[in-house]
Formats: sequence, C-alpha cells, structure tokens
Amino acid sequence: MSEVEWAVVQRSLAEAMAPADAERAWMAVVMDVPSLYALGTAVGERPASAQQALAAATAAARARGAAYLPRRLLTSPDLAEPLAAMAAALGAEVVVRPIPEPVRESVNWVVGAVTGGDGVADLPTPSTWRMLYQAAAGFAAAAPWKRWADDVHFQIQLDDAGGDGEWVAVVTGNAGIQRGLVLCRGTAVPAELEDEGAQPPLGTCAFQLDAASPAAKAGLREARRYGWTDALVPGFRAVGIRGIQRLNEGQARILAAALEVTVALHQRSVGVGEAVSGELAREAGPVRWRAVVAPNHVMAESVRLVSTEMRDDLLPERRVQQLSAVRWSDLTEIRGRAARHQAPDRPTVEGGDGLPVLFLGMGAEKGREVAAMLEAAHPEGIVAVEGGGMVELVLLCRSVALPISRMAASTPGLARFRRRLARAGQWHAIVVTSREMRRSDPVYGFFECVLGAWLAEPGVTRRRPARSGLGRGV
Repeated sequence: MSEVEWAVVQRSLAEAMAPADAERAWMAVVMDVPSLYALGTAVGERPASAQQALAAATAAARARGAAYLPRRLLTSPDLAEPLAAMAAALGAEVVVRPIPEPVRESVNWVVGAVTGGDGVADLPTPSTWRMLYQAAAGFAAAAPWKRWADDVHFQIQLDDAGGDGEWVAVVTGNAGIQRGLVLCRGTAVPAELEDEGAQPPLGTCAFQLDAASPAAKAGLREARRYGWTDALVPGFRAVGIRGIQRLNEGQARILAAALEVTVALHQRSVGVGEAVSGELAREAGPVRWRAVVAPNHVMAESVRLVSTEMRDDLLPERRVQQLSAVRWSDLTEIRGRAARHQAPDRPTVEGGDGLPVLFLGMGAEKGREVAAMLEAAHPEGIVAVEGGGMVELVLLCRSVALPISRMAASTPGLARFRRRLARAGQWHAIVVTSREMRRSDPVYGFFECVLGAWLAEPGVTRRRPARSGLGRGV
C-alpha cells in the first residue's frame, strides 16, 4: 500500500450565509489525494473547522486500521501551524505547497453541493467580474480571430494574477464558428482540444461570444450591468470535476489576464516565434507577463539549415493564383492528366477534406514553360514568412526559392489552407494550369510536396486545430 497523503482545504461560505454569520462561514474538507475521496468535513470558524474536519477524518481512518492514516498533510500556509500538533500526533509531516488542481476542483464541488451551487465555492467578486468583462470587451473590439487561426497558440507566463505560472491560450473563431479564447495550464496545446469527442482538461477556461437569442437574454442583462455594449453575448465557462461549470475567483482573474495579453500581442503585430513581455495594470500592483506565439506542433530538434537564391523573375507576372484543395477522390485523375508530375518523396496519409493546393493559372505556352522549370527545380513545399501582420508565401525548391504572394495574416483563405495542411500532415501540391482553372482544363504540372521532408527529421508531431469543447457560454 502506497504512502497515504491527505489534503486539508478550507473554502469560504460567506456568499451562502447571512451577513451576521460571515465570520463563521468556512467549510473545511479533508481529502485523500490519490482517490479524491472526501474523508471529513466541518463548517465553522477558521481555522477551527479545519481541525474539526481533520479530527473526523482521523477517527474514521483509525477505525479502518493504521495503514489508512496519512504520512503527509498537504495544506495552505495559513493552516500549517494550527494543524501542526494534530499532525505530530498522527506521525504525519505537514507539507505546504500548491493544492493539486484535481483536489481543488473536488473540494469546490463538495462545497458547492453543500451550498446548492454547481460546485463553485469561491465565485468571482463584483470587482473581478468587472475586470473580466472589461478585458472581454477589449478582446471583442480587437477581434484577434481575424488575424490568428487556431493552428497557433500563445505560451503565456504570468508572475501573479490569481493564477501565476505557465498557460496556453488559443484564439478561436477564425473560421467564423465560435469566437473566443480557450485557456489551459501548461506549455503546449492539450491533445483533448483537438479531439472532437474529448472533454478539455480539468481547469480549462474559456471565453465565448454568441449571437443574441431569447435563451441568452439573462446573460446579456448580466453583462450590461458591467458596462458590456457589444451586440454579441459574452459567456465564460470552466471545466470542473463534474464537467462544465462557472468560473471561480482565480479562474476569472487568470482569464482576464489572458484576454488582455492576447489583445496586447494582437496590437503589437507579434509574429510566430517572437517573444514579448509587458505589464497589466491591477489595483494591487502591476502584473508582469511574457508570451510567445507558437505553432500547434512540435518540430524535431534536428533541422537542416538552407541557403538558396530567391528569384522573383521565374514566374510570369500575369498569372492567376489561388489557395484551394483537390478532393481525395479526384487525386488519381489529376495525377494522370498532368503532363509533368512529381510524387511525394515520403509516406503520406489522407486527412481532412482534401489535398491543399496552390493553383497557378497562366497561358498554355507559359504553363508548359513554368511546369518544366519547376520539374527541374524540384519543389519542396510552400513556406509562410510572417511579420508585421502580413504573410509572404514562398515556394521553396532545392535549387531556388520563388516568392508567390504577400497577403494579410487575417486572410480567410490562408487560414483554411493552414488548417488543411495540418490535417494532411503538411502534404500539399502546386498545380500549373490555365487562367480559367476549369476542371477540364489542361494540367501542365502537378507537383506534390510534404513540407518539412528535408527541413526536419521524420519524427514530427502535428495536431489538428484546437477547439473550446465547452459548449455555449451563458
């Protein structure tokens, strides 16, 4: 039997009690850390309720046998001294460190069940709600989803905001489905956010904007109390031990900070891989933050550096180009019709709604000439160079690099192309055809590439775009 560890946690019940009882409105819970089983509870003053809850848990454990008594008591700094004598009698060590997220959420659920709520014991104060709504209003006005798709995320580090540490934020809504922000602890996007059937990790928070509807009137009225003026309805949600629930005080503070940091990154036109820092104004003093914009995949450490000539005179100026896709069912046909064809030089797997494609349309003579040039140059893939809110697409070949076009980072077609790339494992193609780009038109060249085939080792992990998974906010 492994060593037993208990957590002793207290929560305020002031909101559920009459004002005269506020000082005595504390509930203590003693919880077994591995199993998340509540061993003892007590309601009363602080810290007496914690001592009472620990006494109840100890009595129950002694009745079962010495093996069920704890070797460690995990608690907060303010309870360490009041529990010291009882811990010594148990032969247990008092350990002061942050309470694990599953334990905190389980305690919140127990306290919420007692007070008749949904498991959220420490609801945000009015001042915190006001701060959160102001941050959400700034986010809605900035509309960062127009620039960033959900194939990138922000690695945010906060010194203190009611939830210091490292967080990952993803802007949603680029495809016009659900505008908002999803926030998780950690340094990488959790796999659950990319699995349509999975619930996001415990502690995940989200802000969502929804269209006004009769069902959302109550939420809109509440938002108006805090100065909300947008026609869309703001919603805030978190993932608790029992599923989707309201935000608690700490989650509201950290989500407000993440919304403000996202707006700051948007206003500074920060590019992928760029690290920035700043401060958030708070009544208790400024909160320092650092952030990096990163793609939603982890590249292998072994990367080959490339130096090649950039040529902007090899593609005709009077060309038509379009980012689109070829349906998987049409792939064999277009390969057969192509006068010149380059097969992918590494294994591929069909994913998403089709093969991402860059169509280059031009006259017949130029089409045959460009197809021959590309066949000799051996295209390796389309890369995107981002900076200052703009993206330049470059066709990288083994012997030359060809600039394709320059566009705003918020261009919807670019976001769709990136999502298709991620789902197809970076497999894509360049099609040289006529200006009209009709289905029956000649295909002068069809060049398939797998981005990264020569830039990185095969051990590359790529992920599908993230989602909130929290449903509609209210």
